[in-house]
Amino acid sequence: MPVDSPLVVRHPDFGLTPGTPVAWSPRRPEFACAANSVSLLMPHMEPYFVRAVAAAVPHLEGELRDRARAFCGQEAEHHHQHGQFNRLLVARHPRL
Repeated sequence: MPVDSPLVVRHPDFGLTPGTPVAWSPRRPEFACAANSVSLLMPHMEPYFVRAVAAAVPHLEGELRDRARAFCGQEAEHHHQHGQFNRLLVARHPRL
């Protein structure tokens, strides 16, 4: 299964601080709330995705195997980023 470009695991720094707004869409605050609720779910989902794909890696060959490994790294990074934002979100709204 050829692909156009390699999957690159990015490590963004969103510069989250205690003052970072969690209602980050002032024109559409309901959208920010909906997206934030998805963010709260992702640290529970991403490890599942990583385990499922990692279990398939030994059965894959070549470039597909490499992309599957990179996908696992990418999802691990997403897990980290969502965790950082979610800690900020819960600190701001402790009842979450």
